[in-house]
Amino acid sequence: MGCTNDAPVEDSLALCLVAPTSPWKPKSVNEIAMDFLQYRPSPHFAAKVETLLMTGVDAIVADFDRTITESSSPASFWLLREVIRIGRADLVAPLDEAYMAASEELDRLYASREHEPHHTFAELSAICDEWWERAFDIIAQYRVSAGVFSVPFLHPDTSGLMPIRPGMIELMHGADAWRVPFIVFSAGIGDVVCACLRSYGLSFGRMEIVSNMCRFEEDGRFHGRLENSEVIHSFSKNERHLGGLDRFSLTNRSNLLLFGDSLGDAGMVSDAEGRTVIRVGICTATNPETIERYRQMFDVVLMPDEVDQFCRWISTLLLADQWKTED
Repeated sequence: MGCTNDAPVEDSLALCLVAPTSPWKPKSVNEIAMDFLQYRPSPHFAAKVETLLMTGVDAIVADFDRTITESSSPASFWLLREVIRIGRADLVAPLDEAYMAASEELDRLYASREHEPHHTFAELSAICDEWWERAFDIIAQYRVSAGVFSVPFLHPDTSGLMPIRPGMIELMHGADAWRVPFIVFSAGIGDVVCACLRSYGLSFGRMEIVSNMCRFEEDGRFHGRLENSEVIHSFSKNERHLGGLDRFSLTNRSNLLLFGDSLGDAGMVSDAEGRTVIRVGICTATNPETIERYRQMFDVVLMPDEVDQFCRWISTLLLADQWKTED
């Protein structure tokens, strides 16, 4: 069944997302109300949307932890310790409570330094370089097998630890149907990201994952990050890491949607000449100063409970014109 103009807006959204042959196409940014947003988009938002309406969306770039996943989800870096915390250490053996304690101590050591206001951007990047490398080293000490990153998603006690936002699921399915590349750009553990997406059936031909991928020895034991790869962390997520995309290079892609939940995510892609980027930031902060910083970095700032509706709104508005219909 396709969408019809007679259907209520909410029903139209749901139907359009599963039926990309629908002829329904919004014509302007004002056609669907955005009164569900707590914070007004930037003055440039409407013009950017109109540009993408006219010329199409070339790619979507999205952070993973707490952007694709729910804001309450543990970061992919620490999923394994969350499994231990809920009493299922047997699923991730030989990792144990000593590993959990060591990883938490690492957080305490570096997290406070990350937020010290006197650090320059270069200093913050160096702090995170060291933090991420040491986090991988802790896991490597246990010589875990490759399967340890997938097991939590296969057991009923732990499969729900990293829930994915329903709106993001629909957006990814829609992007695949509309033949729009979807780039997952994560500072977490790439193997966990891949396992989580597979557990939701979100593995598409037009999807690429850029993250800290793991390296395994011949016996299948974890040995650290992939050799000859620069660590990806909160302060190094920029387009340099996307230069090696196998199939969907951004070099000649002018119209991009970007989703992230940290201020650093706003810089995942650049404002190259002739490029239009709509930056969508998910903010969990409550203090006005931080929220204002998000509003300066992103074209639209969402509270966590607004994400699903916005994903449906932006999908319907921007991607409808890209639907491929059969005569």
